[in-house]
Amino acid sequence: MSLREKMIGFLCILSIVYGIYYFSMPYVSFGTSPKPVFGEPDLNEFVQKTTAAMIQGEETKKYQFVIEQINADWEYPFLERKEGISQEDLKPADLPLYTGYLMMGNRRFAVIDGSEYTIGEMLEENGYKVVSIHPTHVTIKGKRDNLIELPLVEMF
Repeated sequence: MSLREKMIGFLCILSIVYGIYYFSMPYVSFGTSPKPVFGEPDLNEFVQKTTAAMIQGEETKKYQFVIEQINADWEYPFLERKEGISQEDLKPADLPLYTGYLMMGNRRFAVIDGSEYTIGEMLEENGYKVVSIHPTHVTIKGKRDNLIELPLVEMF
């Protein structure tokens, strides 16, 4: 046997002896351990303390309002969007067609109605302004300063 094989054998025997020692000895704990609490906790006391803490806080009125709104009947629970796209801006004949996307270095170009535009340029025909350019859509500012998204129309 070589020296290497002897060392590996010695380490194997040492690890087996340590395993037997570790698993056969009883668990010894040092110090004190917490004593278990027997019985059920007093939930009424907890609820009373929590209620007293909420009443003393300044945000009680907010919480009461939220709780009242939970049980109230809502006609329409979602917020109305005040700034939207008007029906005049959505006429299909008036909206330009976004048909291509080009990226040269850090500059993005959108092909809209056959012409190339970058961010901030005004469209020739309709008076729209290009706000952002993405590969899947272009955002333009409408005639009444509302934003319109034009999806990419792929032509084969």
